[in-house]
Amino acid sequence: MAKSAANDTRKRLASGAKSPGRRKETYLSDPQSLLESLPCAIAEVDHAGIIRSWSNGAQSALSLPAEGVMGTPISAVLKRLARKYQAPGLAGLVPLFQSAMETGKPAKGWQFELVINKKKHTLQADFLPLRGAAKPERWALSLQDITERRRLEDATQEIEHLACLGQLAASVAHEIRNPLSAVRCAAQLLIEEHSGNGQVTRYAGVISREALRLESLVSDFLQFARPPRMQFLPVSLEDLLSRCYSLLEGEASIRGVNLEYRVKGAAPAFLGDAEALLQALLNFGKNSLEATGRGGKVSLTAGLDNSRDSAAKHIAITVRDTGKGIPRKHLTKIGVPFFSTKSGGTGLGFCIAKKIVEAHGGNLAITSLLNKGTRVKLLLPFFEKCED
Repeated sequence: MAKSAANDTRKRLASGAKSPGRRKETYLSDPQSLLESLPCAIAEVDHAGIIRSWSNGAQSALSLPAEGVMGTPISAVLKRLARKYQAPGLAGLVPLFQSAMETGKPAKGWQFELVINKKKHTLQADFLPLRGAAKPERWALSLQDITERRRLEDATQEIEHLACLGQLAASVAHEIRNPLSAVRCAAQLLIEEHSGNGQVTRYAGVISREALRLESLVSDFLQFARPPRMQFLPVSLEDLLSRCYSLLEGEASIRGVNLEYRVKGAAPAFLGDAEALLQALLNFGKNSLEATGRGGKVSLTAGLDNSRDSAAKHIAITVRDTGKGIPRKHLTKIGVPFFSTKSGGTGLGFCIAKKIVEAHGGNLAITSLLNKGTRVKLLLPFFEKCED
């Protein structure tokens, strides 16, 4: 008997699935909990525009007591809310809903703004016919707070806009670099051909130096604009710091700054791009030398980092100086393109160095005290071999 009933059930289901126009029925064990979990307020409206049921859902931007709106015309509720929140867009929904009920066509995607507790919210209204007769007798109104979604959409558009501007600027910078090289070469030729003319030599020297400075700026900009391409190979901390020390030693001597480096413990080789990391360290080292007065000290230290509770190992590389320090109000701006505390600086060198560290999966930590010095700490994940 049970087997026969089961067969009958399967036949009915199969028949229902094959019959065109046959609607599937859905049974909800707890519809009230479902409504209260939705991210929108939902109202059921009859053909006369009277609210028959109301649920605030999980949203709180537009919360109304259900007993206060039941049996009330939807137009009166919307106009009341429009006055309360000074949101004319709410009142503007009334003719749209009336037109929808007359034509039987839904009104979807209407957005309006209102201010709640001094905070601006964007809400979206949808007025949809409930399935049933050819001419809908009941309608569903949903009001959803889409403030966060709009913020993300605006942020995405801003990112796309900035990306387009970046590509355009990079193209222009690339085209500028070639004429600049020609200008600098012409200035050098003028200096050579008119070596006896002091005035020509002086002015041509200015042209050559400024063209070289612009070339350097354009090169930095292009390097900042393009994504870094890393080649990860075993890197020795000793070799990395030794090379950095050798390249900075001459400038340190001219400035009268004591430069030193030290590798703590027996730090094993790690995976990284040695040339890119050297470029980043040189940038931090030069900044430290320029900020440190005669008789000051700049130190480069590196080794395994033991200050973290995480089981993952990290390499720590620190550039520390005893220079003039960075004002607190400027610390949060460090790393912003074209912000620099140096006269004539662009800040792009630091940005490029930061991108190199981030391309290694690492991060930067900067601390500074006025008239005592600055510390830049690079934390890089420690990998001994490439992972699949």
